[in-house]
This record gives sequence, C-alpha cells and structure tokens, in this order.
Amino acid sequence: MKINRILFLLTVIIACFQNFTGDNSAQAQERRPIDSEHPLWLVHIDVWKKADPHEDN
Repeated sequence: MKINRILFLLTVIIACFQNFTGDNSAQAQERRPIDSEHPLWLVHIDVWKKADPHEDN
C-alpha cells in the first residue's frame, strides 16, 4: 500500500514537472491574438426577475 502511494506521488510530481518545463510553443500558438484587427468580444447578460431591480413594490 505504501509503495503504491509513493509511486502515485512520484508520477504526479513528474507529470507536474513536465507540464511546467515542457515546450509551450504549441500552447502559445493556440492563443488568439487580440489587437485592432482581432478584437475580443465580451458579452455580459444580467438576468432579473423584474425589469427594474431597484424599484420597490
């Protein structure tokens, strides 16, 4: 049981180490550039139960 736990922790540590030290060029290419030709559109939708939430009834 103790060996399985040690092997599991060692695998997790190695996986994390490879993730942080690996070649990130593939991840960087997936990112979309944001500039005047490629704007970022953010949509925010508010939902209320009534039209004016500040109105007291």
